[in-house]
Amino acid sequence: MHYAIDQGLQKVGSFVYDNFLEEELDHVLNLIQDRFIKRSVFSKGGFSLTQRHLDDIRNVLVVNHQENFDSDASVDAQLTTLPEDYLFMVNIRAEVSSQGADQWVPVRIVELDELYKVQENPFARGNAISPVASITADQVRILQNSERFILKGSRLDYIRQPEKISLPLNQSCELAEHTHQEIVDQAVQYILELIESPRFQTKAAENRLNE
Repeated sequence: MHYAIDQGLQKVGSFVYDNFLEEELDHVLNLIQDRFIKRSVFSKGGFSLTQRHLDDIRNVLVVNHQENFDSDASVDAQLTTLPEDYLFMVNIRAEVSSQGADQWVPVRIVELDELYKVQENPFARGNAISPVASITADQVRILQNSERFILKGSRLDYIRQPEKISLPLNQSCELAEHTHQEIVDQAVQYILELIESPRFQTKAAENRLNE
């Protein structure tokens, strides 16, 4: 990827830029990688993962991260601790025990300030087939109703933070290989913008036409 960035910049002009340090190129690649993931996750102004975007970020997708609860009927909620490498949630499910039967059901995430308002609404409150939850700094708080259902565990699908790209550490981009050229192209554009290349506006316009 370093070589590809160098080749991309050379096409603009050998003397347009100074030679960049390995650490500087790694910094740019990590910045663009992070932007690429965010754009894939929030592709339509909100959370949205199409099959194409799932293919792009499949290597940083964690499925069925499970946490078991103590099935305590005396509490009004159970807490799922978010993993240290957590970046974005795809979905969360809960194991619910109700009327002697256990099943895995989807959890509805609502804003923290709306959580208890939802619980007061008989048509929206959490139930055995659709518990409600909110996300705090590092936990998911899932509400339970001990008279109707008990929470026994959770399974979380999430996008994790990728390993930092580092040439000195021989750590390449973790995203699917077919995304690497796009990340390189965006890195070249970013560098051209930084050095205020007169060719940048033309190059950006060409790329918009090709999208």
